[in-house]
Amino acid sequence: MGIFDIELSMMSVTLPKMQEMLGTFSKETLGARCLYHQIEKPTHIIIEDLAPNGFKMAQHQLGLDLNHSVLAIRNLARFHASSIALREKDLKVFDKYKKGMFHKDRPIEMKILTNGNIKSLAKETTSWPELNPRIPEKLRKLSDVTYEKACEVALYREDDFNVLNHGDMWVKNMMFRYDEQQKPIEQIFVDFQLCHWGSPAEDLHFFGASLSDNVRVQHRDLLIREYHTTLTTTMSKLRCKTAVLSFDNLQAVLEKRVFFELIASTTVLADVVLEEGGELNLEEMIEAGEEFDNPRYRGKTYRKIMTRILPLYDSMGILDV
Repeated sequence: MGIFDIELSMMSVTLPKMQEMLGTFSKETLGARCLYHQIEKPTHIIIEDLAPNGFKMAQHQLGLDLNHSVLAIRNLARFHASSIALREKDLKVFDKYKKGMFHKDRPIEMKILTNGNIKSLAKETTSWPELNPRIPEKLRKLSDVTYEKACEVALYREDDFNVLNHGDMWVKNMMFRYDEQQKPIEQIFVDFQLCHWGSPAEDLHFFGASLSDNVRVQHRDLLIREYHTTLTTTMSKLRCKTAVLSFDNLQAVLEKRVFFELIASTTVLADVVLEEGGELNLEEMIEAGEEFDNPRYRGKTYRKIMTRILPLYDSMGILDV
């Protein structure tokens, strides 16, 4: 899939340039330092160990609380803003970052995995009496075209407000540093294999699936405002010429690409709240193809959340083919 080429390029060239731009006014860090890399075989990269600096993964099973979420959304905004500033200096800087997770030229396995997830969820939800029976049926029909729809939603449009997306924006690709009271005080990103130029809606929808359900329900608007404020402020400090989206237009962008939220719910969210015994064997999943019975969807927490949001998706037309 070429993902290691993307990560080496990000870690050795692009991320340091973005960090340098931010360093003129901010001490916040986007990612670990690349200490050494080699493109020739054996291809490898040596990256700074973040643990001695106090960084570690958050306890993710309940989702990120508000303190973690605010730190991460602000840093995501800085990541996006610095990418805009860098591209204004060099229009070709992101030419190789064209393919995210959803692209028509990805290997067929990506389609099989994505469609298989929806088909497995459709099968599981037939035993959820809390749901209207039409929802499992809609999911079953959707499973035939899920990947194609995701690729369509992810399609780069030149006249949109675009940024460099992290591309795999979820809790296990973030690390946090804590104070003595165990309050998070700094956040950093890891894994830059799926970075691509496109709408920020993709990162924002996938990030939303890493939140605790309380934060997701009670503080969504606050987090989007935190993102917008930090994006606007950072772009101003970087003297970007690109016009910033208004808050209302940002909401419209998220609504336009809301299908990402369904994809995030069936991938990221399912992994965030994964209960013991639900671990996946990727090889088995690929071999089984679209007939794979995904154990992630049997968890009690996942079921509780999805029985609330699937009817919302249905009312929004997201489940319609």
